[in-house]
Amino acid sequence: MLLTMSTQSANTGTLGTLLVIALLAVIVVAVLLARRAAGKKQASVAAEAATEQPAAPAQPDLPASTFGELKLYDVDDKTAVLLMAIVSEASQIPLACLRFKSIRLLPEKM
Repeated sequence: MLLTMSTQSANTGTLGTLLVIALLAVIVVAVLLARRAAGKKQASVAAEAATEQPAAPAQPDLPASTFGELKLYDVDDKTAVLLMAIVSEASQIPLACLRFKSIRLLPEKM
């Protein structure tokens, strides 16, 4: 009788170990499937975001009034407007965001 008890005890221990290993394998497979599903979802969201058109750049808030008066010294209006446009283009800053206080003609050095 003693011999049979030890055999049953050994079988129960082996069966319990196999059951634990099987459950761990099921958990590992479930985690891997969950990660794969999450990866596919992130990839589809990234692809969807890439196909969307970017929003138009925000326009700077401009005050309703002007920035003040521009003083011209020995420069006609047409030349002043041309200089302001050149500065705006070269600096890549919109003309409405620039503030010119005065424009003056420098004497030529000979």
